[in-house]
Amino acid sequence: MKIKKIILTSFLIAFTAFSLNASGAGFQLGLFPSLKISEEGIHSSDFDINATGTVRCSRIPLVFGAGILAGFKDSAINAGISAFSDWWIIDSQIENTWNIFSGFGLGTALKSNFSDSLEINLGPRFFAGMNWLFWDNYLELYIQQNINPVFSKDLKNDNSESSLKMYFPFETGLRFHF
Repeated sequence: MKIKKIILTSFLIAFTAFSLNASGAGFQLGLFPSLKISEEGIHSSDFDINATGTVRCSRIPLVFGAGILAGFKDSAINAGISAFSDWWIIDSQIENTWNIFSGFGLGTALKSNFSDSLEINLGPRFFAGMNWLFWDNYLELYIQQNINPVFSKDLKNDNSESSLKMYFPFETGLRFHF
C-alpha cells in the first residue's frame, strides 16, 4: 500500500510540474538507420521507423517524448518502445517564425524480435534542426537530424556481448502549442 502511495504522489508531482511548464505537445515520425561497431568491423545493423509523442516545455528548454518503433535488425523484424529527453542549447531565430535549434539529450529503446532477443539501447543524443511556427504560433512544424551513439546489450541472452552502435535518426514532427 505504501508503494502505491509513493507512486501516486510521484506521478502527481511530475504531472503538476510538467503541466505548468508545458507549452506544446505533438507527434514525430523518424527513420533510424544505424551502424554497429565491433571487433569484426563496422557494418549496417538496424533500420527502425519510430512514432513518438512529444512535449515541449516553455519555461525550461526541454523536449521529451516516448513512442513505439519497428524495423529490422540483421534481417530479422523487431519492435519495441523508445523514449528521449532533449535539452536545447541553441534556439535562434532565422527570420520571423523560422528558427534553428541544437542541443543534446539522452535516448533509450527496448526492442525484441519476439523469439530470442530483448535488446536495450541507451546513449546520448546530439541534434540539430529547424522549426517553423505558424497559425499565430499555435502549430510548430520541425525537422531534425541526430547523432546517437548507444550502448547495446541483449538482456535475454546471457552469452551476448555488449556493443556500440551509431544511430543517425532523422525526425520530423508537428506540435500544437497552448
